[in-house]
Order: sequence, then structure tokens, then C-alpha cells
Amino acid sequence: MVNQGYAEKVPTLERHDGKVWYIPHHGVYHPRKDKLRVVFDCGAEFKGTSLYYQLLQGPNLTSSVIGVLLRFRQEPVAFMTDVWAMFYQVRVTDEDKDFLGFLWRPDGDVTPDIIELRMTVHLVSSPSCACFAPRKTAEDNQHNLQVESPEGVTEGDAVHLTCKSSCTLTDRATFIWYRNSQPLPERRDRNNQLLLQSVRREDAGRYSCAPHIMYSPKETFVAVSPCFDIVEGDSVTMICSSDANPPLKINWFKGGTFVGSGRIYSISKIRSDHSGEYKCKSINEHGEKYSDAVTLNIMYPPKNISLFINSSGEIVEGDSVSLICSSDSDPPGEISCFKGGTFVGSGRIYNISKIRSDHSGEYKCKSRNQHGEKYSDAVTLNVMYPPRNISVSISPSDEIVEGDSVTLICSSDSNPPALNFSWFKENQKSAVGSGQGFSALQSGRFYCEVHNQHGSQRSDAVTVTGQFMQHQPSQTYKFYKNITITQP
Repeated sequence: MVNQGYAEKVPTLERHDGKVWYIPHHGVYHPRKDKLRVVFDCGAEFKGTSLYYQLLQGPNLTSSVIGVLLRFRQEPVAFMTDVWAMFYQVRVTDEDKDFLGFLWRPDGDVTPDIIELRMTVHLVSSPSCACFAPRKTAEDNQHNLQVESPEGVTEGDAVHLTCKSSCTLTDRATFIWYRNSQPLPERRDRNNQLLLQSVRREDAGRYSCAPHIMYSPKETFVAVSPCFDIVEGDSVTMICSSDANPPLKINWFKGGTFVGSGRIYSISKIRSDHSGEYKCKSINEHGEKYSDAVTLNIMYPPKNISLFINSSGEIVEGDSVSLICSSDSDPPGEISCFKGGTFVGSGRIYNISKIRSDHSGEYKCKSRNQHGEKYSDAVTLNVMYPPRNISVSISPSDEIVEGDSVTLICSSDSNPPALNFSWFKENQKSAVGSGQGFSALQSGRFYCEVHNQHGSQRSDAVTVTGQFMQHQPSQTYKFYKNITITQP
């Protein structure tokens, strides 16, 4: 406000008449315009009064709707204009500025000292001032443009009409001519003159003129349709508006890259990679101007979803493991994690501390937002662990004939499966056999020991004893096994 002249630093006050007032203010943020606007509370009371209470009632200057509609029908062409920051275009007198004081922290920084500022433009009765000021300006300047014409004109005469202005115009200024409010073809022999050669009866009428001012582009901005919730697949239109004379050429840019030209830039079946900042540039022979950037934020359902096991190598029982789900979506999706078809957790990261073998299996994640959902491919979690649940079984399990042997079979649970089996007889340090099966040719207590790269474990010992029954020499001898499993 200070840089634009709407406010100024309060000079050292020398008045002692008590005509000083400070106005509280606060900020209002507009999410679509991405701007913070300062709002002054002129109705704030102090000792039972406020600035509003000091206003004098004047005439109602607001245009009636009926009057506006009637004036639109009065002439062939109607004009509608917008004055930038109109409420701030009407200044107050120097003696009234001290009623519009306020406290301010420069640049929003809370560390410097507070400074005192005062407005130089109207804050109260702004609508009335906005109505009065243009009317007064028009009245004061209604005679700036006049048409000089000869007193008497006869059919067939050559007539020069001259457009005169009390304003200072450039040497290159040209004029537009109207007859009965209708624009005439540009027939001029000098910049401010209209030559009518051999006038006819149909040339009679009321003539007026207006300066045809050339200027570089200004007030350039972009409007987007639709303005909310653009979803992938929609069609989007951006319109560049700019004021310039002569008419201008318009180019479109995404970031710093040229993407098209023309007043309207359309994207059909928009994709997520169309997201970004867009602006238009208006150009004519007198200059160029960029619009402020507008951001296209394209909503789309989850895609490119994947699940990653965060581990540097083999996963061993007791480790801590993280499964990380990544997904591309807008707005960001809600993440769920599944083992097989069973839900096990939510969030982008699923942590398992002190992992067990029963955590092994296929995992996948799902990302979901209001525009759709998608599953990742399954990943397999393979948990390694040392041998456990070691057991010994006997074969054969029925009657044994003399000469047969007893085979002991060692079983275990491990990952990876154990390949190293050793057999021991109790009270002996050296192994008596190897492999998953062992033939016991003598009585005793035996156990197996199983190894993989993650550890080893031994089984409980089993007791093997032999008993013989003697018959006639012509008879065979039968050997019966007597097996006792002894817990350690």
C-alpha cells in the first residue's frame, strides 16, 4: 500500500485538536486468488463512537437497475469498464488523513518496532466516493473533445470537420469518427480532420470524435474453466484476457516452455503430466505483458503403485523389516497393506519388528482416493531361520527278521532346508554317521544334529535295544526290536 501511494508514514504530529483516530485491521486470505487482503474495521468503537458515526448522510448515488437498462438502450453501443482498486483511487484531504491512522509491522516481521501509517485514500463511504468520482471526472472533462464544423453547408460542398481536444496528445494520435453514434470508415486527410468531399443529403447527422490511442498490453490475466477439481480425462479451457491497442498476439507457456498461441488454449482429455503453472503473454507493436501464473492441479486415481521390502540382504528371524508402498495419485491415496487377502496394516510403511517365520508369505498394498483404487503386484517375504523341531523316526516300524537293519530318520524344520545331518551315540564325541537316514547296527542311545547357515540344533536321544528268541536249528531266528525314546 505504501509503494502504491495508498498509505504513508505519519509525520511528526503538530496538531493538538484531538482529530486523530487509529483503525484496527486484520488480514483476510482468499484461497482462489492466493492473496492476503488487509481489512480495516472502521466500525470499531472507542469511547462510544467510531468513524462510521461521524459520517454525514448525502444523496444516494447508486445507479438504479432500471436506469442502467434504459441507458443501454439509448445508444447503439454500450460500454462497461472496471477501474483497478476503485475504492483506493479517491484521495482524502491532508487535514483528514490523521483520522485514518493505523499501526504496522514492516514486511510482516514481528521483530522491528511498530511504525505508524495513515491512509491517503478513502476507507469509509467508499461506495459513495466510487460513484461520485467518475461522474465528477466526466463532468469536468466533457468539453475536452469538440468537433469544429463550418456554419453553413450546401450539398456538393467539401467539408472539413476538425476534432479538437484540450488534453495534450502525442503527434501520432489518431481519431475515430462517428455519425449518429455509428463509427465511420477512417477517412482523414490529417490526423484530427475528417474530409467529406461533395457532401450529400445522407451525410447529414450528429458527428462526434474520440481519440484512437495506441498502447501496449496491460491488465493481462488467465481464466480457467472448470476452476475446481479438474480430474484426469476432463477437458480444460484457459482464456487469456488482455487490453491493448492495436489488437495483440497471444502466446501460452507452461513454466518457461511455449505450448500454444491464440486467446483460448484448450486441453482435451487432460493428463496428470499437464499439471503445472501456465501463463499467457500478450504482444503488440508497443510492448508485451505476461499474465500472472495459474496452477493446474490435475486429480487422478492411484497408478504406478509398488511395494518394496527394505532389506539389504537375507531376512533372518529376529530382524526388523519395513515394507514401503509407493503410489502416484492426486490427492494422495490412503494406503493399506495385505498378507495374502488379509489386512495387516495401514500407512505407507508397514514395520515388522523381531520378524518370525510365520511372517513369510506374499504381501501387497492398495492405494485408494476418491477417484479410484489400485493394488500393487505381490512381493514375497521369505524369512530365514535355523533348524528347529528336530525329531527322529524309526524304519521299519514292524517285525524285523534276523539280518535286517534298523534305520533312524532325522526330520527338521528350517529355512533354507538343512543339508548337513550328523548322528551321534551318547557318550561318544565322534559322529557315528551322517545324512538324513542312519542305519543302527547295534544297541544304544542315538541322536541327530542338524545344521544350516543360520544355526544348528540336536534331537532328543532314542534308545535302540535288540532281543533274540532261539528255536530248533531247522527254524529261523527272529529279531524283534525294542525301542525306547528317552527324554534328555
